Amino acid sequence: MWSVWWEVGERKERKEYHLMGGNTYTIGRKGQDMNLDDKTASRFHGRFTVPILTTTSTSTTSATGDSMTLTYEDFSSFGSIINGTNQIHGGGGGETAMIHDGDNLKIGTTLVHIERKKLAFLVSPPSSSSSNKRISGGDGGDGATTTTTGKEREEREEHEEVMRAVNKLGIIVGSYREMTHLVVKKAEVTTRVLIAMVRGCEVVSYEWVKRGVEDKKEVM
Repeated sequence: MWSVWWEVGERKERKEYHLMGGNTYTIGRKGQDMNLDDKTASRFHGRFTVPILTTTSTSTTSATGDSMTLTYEDFSSFGSIINGTNQIHGGGGGETAMIHDGDNLKIGTTLVHIERKKLAFLVSPPSSSSSNKRISGGDGGDGATTTTTGKEREEREEHEEVMRAVNKLGIIVGSYREMTHLVVKKAEVTTRVLIAMVRGCEVVSYEWVKRGVEDKKEVM
């Protein structure tokens, strides 16, 4: 997840948007996903694209999630300035630049700050993932088969939906050492939850994750 913010008014209040992987966001003076109170900015000034990429985590486990860079396209008449020196001109054609964590953009007279939020999610599996029902073979022999109930299928599908949603918010990790958030089906006192609490990590529910990606334009 990425944070795009700037200061507004004499009190310099922070106006902030959060950008999730797999989406595009427009910025400009009026009618955009992110609107600047700046008469010197173009109505449609530029567009951010947030990719979802497969990355490598800091340990031996793999991690997937948001990219280390954003793509910014300028469509304005007078351009944008990156980090005070690199100016790109849209001219209606959409000149493109890569944006990194900590960069800033001068759009009109507004200084827009871009930061990458390093969120790492460990997602608890469905409760039924290790408890599939086993039944004997029909001939009474030693053979056995594994069956999946309707409830187990529903839980698996919900888990897959949550994994897709988490992929837009941050990265998915496979170890306690890397996580910033533990995602659980429901609030219960388990070993995973206790470990998360000891490590100072947030514990969030499946529903929290799903609500978090429902509206990509929400200001948080």
